Amino acid sequence: MDMILAIFTKLGADFSIVHQFVVVIALFVLFKIVFLDKLLFVLDLRESKTTKLEHEANEKFATSEKLADKYNAKMSEVINQSQKALNLKKEEINSKNQQLLKDKEKVLSDELDAKRAQYIKEMEGQKDAIFSAKEEISKEIINKIIG
Repeated sequence: MDMILAIFTKLGADFSIVHQFVVVIALFVLFKIVFLDKLLFVLDLRESKTTKLEHEANEKFATSEKLADKYNAKMSEVINQSQKALNLKKEEINSKNQQLLKDKEKVLSDELDAKRAQYIKEMEGQKDAIFSAKEEISKEIINKIIG
């Protein structure tokens, strides 16, 4: 111990070091009360709020995911309904077009049959005229050959 006292004496320390040590301890306690406790309180408060906010953020994120899933489900349902409605309209239009096509085809077929019957009558008339004129033409040809 004498050795330690000798070192302190060479450094210029005397028995006032105890007073200085007490002052340093008092300042440390005062510093701890004034600054460190407040800093610790602020850090604890900040940590509690950030972890609480993180938990709330996770809850809100889960809620937003649920809402997004509901939105996607409803959108797919609406898309399916609109596709069905579109397909029904297409089928309706196609059936109307098919009916119009059949009606037009029937009208044209009737016109064709009527014109065909008219041409057949005309051909029969011309054929009868040719056959009736056949005997006259035969007589004329025979007369020209004979005479």
